[in-house]
Amino acid sequence: MSFVKTKGFKYFKNLVIGLGAAVVLMGALAKLESWPWASTALIVGLSTEAFIFLFLGVIGPEPDYYWDKLFPGLDDYHAQLQP
Repeated sequence: MSFVKTKGFKYFKNLVIGLGAAVVLMGALAKLESWPWASTALIVGLSTEAFIFLFLGVIGPEPDYYWDKLFPGLDDYHAQLQP
């Protein structure tokens, strides 16, 4: 099993996505309120989100469903399934 499929990596990935989104939202709020640190927060948050989206595009999606265990032919388009 690769590191990308571990429970710890999934937790870390969700943590980084959440923190990046929070920084972007706080930066947008600060920009609306004209606070002095707004530009820095937006740059850091949007850069973090861009890196996350790039990384998520590289590792690819992972199915979180297990229908293929109940219905083994679902992953094969040409499977001869009988009701």
